[in-house]
Amino acid sequence: MIGDRLEIERLRHHEQRLRLTIRELRVRARSHSADGSVPDGLRRSLQDFERQLKAVRSRLRALEAKPA
Repeated sequence: MIGDRLEIERLRHHEQRLRLTIRELRVRARSHSADGSVPDGLRRSLQDFERQLKAVRSRLRALEAKPA
């Protein structure tokens, strides 16, 4: 269905944005801490984005597995 294809494309785009955001947060976490620890606020943000990414990937897999 066209609606499913559009949703898959939207989810792929969202997945890409989340991956880039997570990568940026990880770099920021490493560069801002001399001892290698991650500040709590940054850790929580990272966990939230990782949770969102997991949900998006799960939804994407479900849509892609759906028969055409």
